[in-house]
Amino acid sequence: KKQKKEIPFFVLTYIQKGNLQQTLEIMEEIFNKNPDFTGVTETIKSIKFWQNRWVKLHQFPQGDERANYLFNEWNNYKKFSDKSNIKYKKILISLKNFIFKNIIKNLIFAYQQSDVPNIDLLLKIGEIFLNIEEYQKAIESFEYARMFKKRDSYLLSLLAAAYFQSGNLDKSKVLFREAFLYDPQKIDISKVNVGFIDQIIEYLNKEKNLSSQFQIEWIPVYGVLLNIFNIKREIDSDELGRLNQEVQELENKLYIKKIYDASVEPKIINRYFWLIDYYTLQNNNKDYIKIYLNKLKDINKTIYKKYLNLTETKNNEGRLI
Repeated sequence: KKQKKEIPFFVLTYIQKGNLQQTLEIMEEIFNKNPDFTGVTETIKSIKFWQNRWVKLHQFPQGDERANYLFNEWNNYKKFSDKSNIKYKKILISLKNFIFKNIIKNLIFAYQQSDVPNIDLLLKIGEIFLNIEEYQKAIESFEYARMFKKRDSYLLSLLAAAYFQSGNLDKSKVLFREAFLYDPQKIDISKVNVGFIDQIIEYLNKEKNLSSQFQIEWIPVYGVLLNIFNIKREIDSDELGRLNQEVQELENKLYIKKIYDASVEPKIINRYFWLIDYYTLQNNNKDYIKIYLNKLKDINKTIYKKYLNLTETKNNEGRLI
């Protein structure tokens, strides 16, 4: 069998540099000679789609308006490519590289025009870097944004995903655990492409019948029970005080006010785990450990037993970083 010819590498380079007209002329010439040439019709359709939009782009001022326009059109292109059966990966990757680098360029321009740090723009820049697999740049953007938003679960989850993709598994696990402590509802799982999070969700789908709203609250609990969130970080006295206060508020809601809220139980259990870790790994206070284990037993005997089984296994004790 003769191997089908594919688009020359230099054409992909043209796309990445934004030489759309030149690309179109080359691809139409190839099509006229050999219409079965791999990827040729998909490339022609794609370039024509973007040519029209590229002209319209310049109606918008440089900065976040152009970035938003390109991002919206990228979403339209994804719909168009599905409808038109455009599946040729090389063209999709090259176009994504070209469009998203232009989005970043415009977001950076908008960021530089701000008198004070625009954290939302910085977050967008980090997300785009994550999208085009420039993980170190994504980490730098998110880490800088984190200086201003220390307890933002959405930001922490994206930073954790970037560390995972860059190969730093321990840092990723610690940050995910923190993100799920503060406000799990702010985390967008669709933007988090991480194997060990998928593993927890897969387990929850099999074992517990939960809506996505409540499933996200149980992820940190089962992250611990499945020995996935096995990397811990030290907490200071302010964080310890906050954890104790949150536990009191949640226990008050559950036991005294008797307000039914399906998210309360996993929230309390998750905080018990953090406090047990503190008194085990940092404080070595067996009396407090016993108190929180008994609290855990009162709220959910099944999870209490699973947790005891976990902690009794020597290699499942967790470690601090």
